Amino acid sequence: MIRILSDVSREAAFLLSVMVPRTPAEALWGPPADGSNVLIATDIGAAVQIAAEAPTVLRPDHPEYLKALPPPDPRMLPTDVTSQLDQLFLLLAGKWLVIGAVGIADTTPAVVTVAVVRDWTPVVDPATVVAAPVVGPAAGLLAGLYPAWRAARTQPSEAPQR
Repeated sequence: MIRILSDVSREAAFLLSVMVPRTPAEALWGPPADGSNVLIATDIGAAVQIAAEAPTVLRPDHPEYLKALPPPDPRMLPTDVTSQLDQLFLLLAGKWLVIGAVGIADTTPAVVTVAVVRDWTPVVDPATVVAAPVVGPAAGLLAGLYPAWRAARTQPSEAPQR
């Protein structure tokens, strides 16, 4: 049997494919291997019901051999994207926090080493020691305030366009 498809827009791989019906294919090559995939086009809103019935329709003798997965609910997509973006930004913030700490930890001994090699007496103003833990976080907070405020008001779907 030869069949010519009029539309392969959902599966571009069919453009250069030869399809063999199930019975001759199983006679020639045996039953399909684990991990074989079948794409079933459905009407909007019917995917969950079709996924529930497809194993019985495709393999009535052993429906347990097949597993049908409907696509995720599109209404949950914004929640999933937001959750994943939150996790990504937390990971990036942690990464930059570690990089900043390593940079500071690396720079401080270099400044002290230069002072020792040149026979300088390192002098630290007590006001600097008191002000540094306050000024550093305040500067970081002010620098991150506007980007955070702007990001909080941007929809995740619009973010790549900005």
